Amino acid sequence: MMEYRAVLEASPRNVVALNNLAWYLRAQDPEQALTYAKRAYEIAPESADVLDTLALVLMENKAFDEAQARIQQALKLAPDNAGVRYHAARIRHAAGDTGGAVIILEPLVEGAKDFPEKQEAAELLARLKE
Repeated sequence: MMEYRAVLEASPRNVVALNNLAWYLRAQDPEQALTYAKRAYEIAPESADVLDTLALVLMENKAFDEAQARIQQALKLAPDNAGVRYHAARIRHAAGDTGGAVIILEPLVEGAKDFPEKQEAAELLARLKE
């Protein structure tokens, strides 16, 4: 994390550093993460990765409507990205839309395609179906 801050001191508009710092801070300091995520979004509003991070940071800040809007933009840019689809399900669940989350999660978990968060997606799906 300190490496990203050092990069930003030298290059304050480095989208990768802004986005990654927002990602790492999203749970422990969601307000600060939002600052970095919004800066990344201002620089790269058409990046699915930036939109995905911004959406999850917004979710952590309980801004569910805006999180939903941003994750939908990310899905339009990267419809086959399983990680973005999983994050869309997490946002729906956090916003209280369990049914919507299940609809997104079932094909992700049951599909043959692996992705880094597939186990977490399967666990979330199992909890939601209980």
